[in-house]
Amino acid sequence: MWPLQPADLPAMLATINDHPSIKQAEAEADAADLNVDAIKASSKPALNWVVNKSTARDTLGREQPVQTMLSINWAAFRGGSGRAQQAAASQRAAASREKKGQQLLDLEYKVRNADQNARTSLQRADLYHNLTGETDGVRKAFFEQWYHLGKRTLLDVLSAESDHYNNRVSEIASRFDGYQSILQEYTGAGQLASWLRGPQPK
Repeated sequence: MWPLQPADLPAMLATINDHPSIKQAEAEADAADLNVDAIKASSKPALNWVVNKSTARDTLGREQPVQTMLSINWAAFRGGSGRAQQAAASQRAAASREKKGQQLLDLEYKVRNADQNARTSLQRADLYHNLTGETDGVRKAFFEQWYHLGKRTLLDVLSAESDHYNNRVSEIASRFDGYQSILQEYTGAGQLASWLRGPQPK
């Protein structure tokens, strides 16, 4: 038996926004928004100012003059491709934001489900633990009655032993199912690594 108990559910739900997958979805949505701005900017006229100065000298030893130029680039007609690119980028940005919302719902469900499974499994394990105490007394009594008094058959003794063994197996299986659900609860909230490290010294 390990000293593992289900986590504080409200605290776990409050930390879902810090989950790495949510941070990734937020970054993807921000990048998609910036991509929309970049596409809008690329469709506008671009003014370039270039200044050149060569350090080389001519055959008479004279320095070359400074050269400067202005250039304007503007795609006057692109057949609507610019608007199509903007619309596609806007849809990708909206999809990224929807993905974040869906991930929040999925993680919340995962945490709630793991918490419920953990509590149910541990309660079932405690019930099986109490039941093994009862069946242990039954199997001992059956053995005594068979061995000393002959009031029980060997089949009764073996059946009692089997019931006791099966209850112990069910207790252990339920308890470890609960432990697994506790780990899944911390994983769903993105807190497994910090929980395993334990409280940090101040």
